[in-house]
Amino acid sequence: MKCLPLVFFSLCIISCNQKKSVSSENKIKEGNFLCSAEWTNGVQENPKDMTKTIYVFLTITNEKNAVCNEENLAVSSVYKEIWVNDKTAEKPVWRLDKDKIELIAYDQAVVAVCENKEAEYGIVDLNKFDYPFMKRYPFFQDK
Repeated sequence: MKCLPLVFFSLCIISCNQKKSVSSENKIKEGNFLCSAEWTNGVQENPKDMTKTIYVFLTITNEKNAVCNEENLAVSSVYKEIWVNDKTAEKPVWRLDKDKIELIAYDQAVVAVCENKEAEYGIVDLNKFDYPFMKRYPFFQDK
């Protein structure tokens, strides 16, 4: 009889540990996510020469930095965009250079994105939001 409380306590601890592991796995949701990695290409003496590079991926997870694992991609192609600065270095106003948007293979983008410590990531859940710029990425629209 003295062992009964000890067994009950042990079962409670095991049950709590199982609940924690299940809830941590649920943080990654599957679906269609538009993920971007971006960074500015330096501050030059002439701010109008400053550019921003953005790589846009279609992923199946909202996990941060999901683009560095090819298994997280919905498609293996990536859009690379170059944005130019129309104003100053202190308060840049970015404009997409329509001639500098291209569809490239994932292998070409992964090194640039995953090894760049200054890359900032953004994620949009396409199941929840009607992303207005999706027409810019026609290759992703059928996915």
